[in-house]
Amino acid sequence: MIDASKSGLFDKVVVPEMIHRRFNKRPQFMFYKDGNKYNKDESVESALDFLANRMTQFKEYVNKVMVEKTNQKIKKQSFQNIYNYLMNQELDGEIVQKTIDDLNVVYFNFIQRNRNLAILKGEINPYSSDDKYKREREIVDQKFKELYEKTKMEAEKICGCPSLLATAAVRMTYINTKYNNQNENYSFCWVVASEGILQNIKIHEDKEKIYVVQADDSDVDVFEWLGEYYKTQVSNVEYPLSFDDDKNMSIPEEYLKKEKGVLPDVPDVKLTIMNVEKGRAEEIAAEMQGNSYPLFENEKGWLGIKGDMSIKEKETLSVGIDLRKYIGHDVTIKEIITAKNSRSVIKVVVSIKGS
Repeated sequence: MIDASKSGLFDKVVVPEMIHRRFNKRPQFMFYKDGNKYNKDESVESALDFLANRMTQFKEYVNKVMVEKTNQKIKKQSFQNIYNYLMNQELDGEIVQKTIDDLNVVYFNFIQRNRNLAILKGEINPYSSDDKYKREREIVDQKFKELYEKTKMEAEKICGCPSLLATAAVRMTYINTKYNNQNENYSFCWVVASEGILQNIKIHEDKEKIYVVQADDSDVDVFEWLGEYYKTQVSNVEYPLSFDDDKNMSIPEEYLKKEKGVLPDVPDVKLTIMNVEKGRAEEIAAEMQGNSYPLFENEKGWLGIKGDMSIKEKETLSVGIDLRKYIGHDVTIKEIITAKNSRSVIKVVVSIKGS
């Protein structure tokens, strides 16, 4: 019939009555394309129909075992800001900030040169097979490689601890540039501290792993697939991670947070409160004036002060105050410096209760 249709002789073809009755019915597996059941042929199950139905059963099983049963566990982990897993939270905040300060020149030089090379590469035809353009692309790629190698070398001269270098570089790349919406580049930390990032991810590794293993049909919560039976198995294991033998991955003791001793009171420190509801900054500032709020770490990994409002941490680190040591302590709003309804930040002077 298809050939007849192509040749223009379709009117001479006798279409069987069975096809006439079912011409508007589609195979069952087409449900997964259009989402409609009303126009599917339920009278016969083709091989593709069978496969699609079995895959649906498998999807439902995976959802039950791998999602629903682990949902509570997954909720404990916030992935809104994945960069938190790229940093070592056990490092002393003041040391991290000093490393950031030392890296600033390297960072800004990298951003500028990387931008210039990106512009240069954008002017070259990326698809042409002409030898001229191929050569130009190779030259620019080589310049990128040289930039990355030089930047990594300069950064490692400043900080020889991969975990600390990664933590500082990640803060510069993913956090500090977000305060003023200066998300210029996200590659810096990966260029200078890829090993340290992997080491920090390893620190956060969840040792409880879920595997799909073969099973007997008599086991509980099994799933049959192509004549074989499977189930999930929870194991406490760690994935191996190795580095070059000549790479020193140790974390010196002096870089770690010190045991909590007596924290002094902080009498007057300027803070910027962010994520203030736009249009209500003046009203919220008036409500906060004179009140105290416990400092906490929100689900994004930022320092929170009230509700969704957070603190611009970089400002205090730059003057030698690691606010993370004061998590759980009261912050009293002593003075409102600026609060405008047209903005979503409030600048204040606060005092922080020590221990």
